[in-house]
Amino acid sequence: CVLVSAIDAHKEIIQHGKNGLLYKLGDMDDFEKKLKELIVNSNLRKKLRSAFYRYIKEIYAIKKLIKSLENELHSDRM
Repeated sequence: CVLVSAIDAHKEIIQHGKNGLLYKLGDMDDFEKKLKELIVNSNLRKKLRSAFYRYIKEIYAIKKLIKSLENELHSDRM
């Protein structure tokens, strides 16, 4: 499961509470609170881990499809 700072790059991938947790950048109290939540709540860890795995799998499947389509387009031109 994922616990990252809430910077823009991370927010593009992580949806807080759905596929990971975001903490306020530089706020170690917030980081500690979220980390403790993950340690104590195994159901939350499992939920976030599964959702993140599905998200990554979907993203790579889309990228693979795009690459395949690009290859098809390039081979048709030759």
